[in-house]
Amino acid sequence: MRLVRFEDESGGFAIELHPLLTVVSGLPAHIRERLVGVFQALPGGGDPGGRGLIDVHGVFLELTRDNLQLLELDQDLDVVLRSADLPGTDVAETGSESRSWSLDESDPDVRDAREALAAAKAAAETTTRLVRSLRVKISQLESERGEVRAHLVELDQVTRVATDDVAVARANLAEAEARWVAERDERQRVAREAAIAAQREQAVAGSASTAARRAELESLLTGLIDRSSHLKRELKRLRSLDPMPVRQAHAALQMALSAAAPAPDHSAQVELLSQRWRDVQSRSAAAAAKQSASHRRLAELTARRDRAYEELVEAERAVTAPEPDEGVVDELETVHDEIFDLDGRTSKIGGARIRRRLDELRVREQELLGRLGFDTWSSYVMGISANVADPERHGRFEAARAAFRFAEAELERATAATAGNSEVTGLERERAGLAAETADLIGGDPGADPLASLERFSMPALAPVKAAAPTMSVEDAATALRYALAGAGTDLPDPEPSPHELLHLGGGWVDAMGSLPELLSRTEHEFRDVERDIARYGAEFESLSTGPSADPAGRGIAEPPTLALDDPAELVATRARVAELAAAAAEPSGGAERSGAEEHLHAIEIRLRDARATLADRERALAAIDEQRSLAEDRLGRLEDQQRARARSAAETSAPGFGSGFGTGMGFGLAPPSEGDEAEESAGGRVGTGGSSGSAGAEAVEWYVLARLAQQRAVSFVGSVPMVLDDSFRGFRIGDLSDVFVRLERMSEVVQIVYLTEDPEVGAWATRLGDQRARVLDLRTGH
Repeated sequence: MRLVRFEDESGGFAIELHPLLTVVSGLPAHIRERLVGVFQALPGGGDPGGRGLIDVHGVFLELTRDNLQLLELDQDLDVVLRSADLPGTDVAETGSESRSWSLDESDPDVRDAREALAAAKAAAETTTRLVRSLRVKISQLESERGEVRAHLVELDQVTRVATDDVAVARANLAEAEARWVAERDERQRVAREAAIAAQREQAVAGSASTAARRAELESLLTGLIDRSSHLKRELKRLRSLDPMPVRQAHAALQMALSAAAPAPDHSAQVELLSQRWRDVQSRSAAAAAKQSASHRRLAELTARRDRAYEELVEAERAVTAPEPDEGVVDELETVHDEIFDLDGRTSKIGGARIRRRLDELRVREQELLGRLGFDTWSSYVMGISANVADPERHGRFEAARAAFRFAEAELERATAATAGNSEVTGLERERAGLAAETADLIGGDPGADPLASLERFSMPALAPVKAAAPTMSVEDAATALRYALAGAGTDLPDPEPSPHELLHLGGGWVDAMGSLPELLSRTEHEFRDVERDIARYGAEFESLSTGPSADPAGRGIAEPPTLALDDPAELVATRARVAELAAAAAEPSGGAERSGAEEHLHAIEIRLRDARATLADRERALAAIDEQRSLAEDRLGRLEDQQRARARSAAETSAPGFGSGFGTGMGFGLAPPSEGDEAEESAGGRVGTGGSSGSAGAEAVEWYVLARLAQQRAVSFVGSVPMVLDDSFRGFRIGDLSDVFVRLERMSEVVQIVYLTEDPEVGAWATRLGDQRARVLDLRTGH
């Protein structure tokens, strides 16, 4: 496993690493510590504290704790090699020469440097604690944010489950609707075929009655034409009537009779007849109401009898074996023969294709048997229809027959009761007698309103406004009125009426002429209705005379209406269930809980952003403090070098052979280097600052480094984890450790190596390896 990129979550730095070997320099102390902590977290699957990318056998994964645990990284392994870890190195001497002398602390510059260094270290320690507490706080906030996000994911999962349930329910609904549509279409097809067949039967039966209908229409048209001619003549007569001569003659006769003896008093007779007329009219109204109720009762019983008859016919059709369709019968027998043939060969062949074909044929056979009204092939062979053998259908037939008989009996009883009612007949005879008596009294037809005629007869004669000459006698006035009435087309009774009777006849005619416009309008309406009926029946007569004959083949058959079928209860329930699930899925899962979690997550994000900003500020402050500490250390080092140089100069002056006894072990002396050492240093350079190391020490370091690399080659199935050299070879010359550096280059193909140092010679060595093998990063320059 190799770490190829890392980004600090606080925004402090980002680094791209070479998959084999990377030399990094220019790191502030806190960033150096942060980067080392990242590599230390890898073997144990800990929190890296940042984002990044790892390469596992060519597969790139995000640098997260979950992915590290997924790779089964749970080893307690130290991946950082420090100079103090090397064999033969005294920790107390690491990074500085062993001194046989001490600094002159009385020097003011040394005291100032010491104080500045102490202040920088104290500030660095304080700031480091703050940075660590901020990182802990950020880690806690990130953990809390992860929990809230996980909770939101659970709520989303609930929503997805509800959505999946809706999808499944809709799929089931679509399947159920498809089945229902197929069944409905089949039932509508059967009903349509039955309706068309019934129309064909009616067409065939209607062709036999066409002649009778034509004869009926011919007779009806003859009567209508005669009626039209009569109405036409009546309209001509009514339009030619002039009521003025009759009015004048009636007024002259009325004046002549008024001048003569007064008319006899018929008031008592008129009152008696009026009372009798009112009594008859009252009883006639009651009888008419009673007769209307009887007619309504007859209509209801007739409709009930008709419905019972239709139900009886339907039930009888259900228990009667249907007429077999020859095409269906032929197909059924062909299918059954094929089933019989394949069923006999199945045991021999045993092919899956034949079994599938048998299943299809059996399904088709059952469909054809159902269309013919049989349950099984055996019932078809024996001629036992499912309709005939069904006891439930027989029960419905018997119930329908009993209901029809009961309805017919009730209708017969009601008809007999209505026919035996003689009250209306007696009233009609009584009205006819009263009409005759009234006519005898008033000397003419009493008309449609006999009470008005009697009232008019009993009224005293009024003086005419404009009468004939006052010298006209009663006989002359009566003759003039008689001629006027005859000229108006009125048929006078025989023998000739008396002047008084003639006066009443003329008065009735004059009153009738008051309704002449209404009579004329009514006659015109009747004439138009008769003409319209003549046109309608004439067109029907012409169509029967010239139209095509009934066609049994089906041409001219009207398309029957589509059979209306209600959706089954199961389908309606399924639709309701889908609507319920869809409504539940449309609502936000968790409701207030989800809203609260989102608000909490938003608050955590704000706190996390503020904490990271504060951490970035503290890290920048720590970097500045580290810079101050570094400057203080450099100043103290320069003062130390100056004092050491003065001490060395004094020693050389007092003892010229002082450095001849300098050994070649792992320690460091104050003696100047020998000529060979100077040559070696100029040829290979030093690793860090300090004294030389001998070949025995270099060999021990080489074996120790190889052993540490070997420990990191097999960490779970991912293989190796990266090793960090934290300025491990400080105090050694590169020439003494040439074999070690060769080993490092080779082992980088197995274990990724990250070298943290400020020695430019190590960077130069990595640069000479080339971009394919190594990368040199100096964060002070940004590359």
